[in-house]
Amino acid sequence: SNVVIASMSEDTQKLIEHSQAVAVATGTAGWEAALKGKPVFVFGEAWFAGCPAFLRIRTLKDMQAAYEKVLQGYR
Repeated sequence: SNVVIASMSEDTQKLIEHSQAVAVATGTAGWEAALKGKPVFVFGEAWFAGCPAFLRIRTLKDMQAAYEKVLQGYR
């Protein structure tokens, strides 16, 4: 109930600012979110996906572990 799929015309900075976490496949929104201290779930092959600050998701177990980290305050 707390997930929103935003329109392409939305202001990404505003969305990031008001989010608890950001999920991306690729693109700059993940990088921008990380710079603002937001947890980022990376599902694709983004160039930054291997950086330790990002939560790389490849399996359901990865997602469950990453989600638990965010619930515990991961930044």
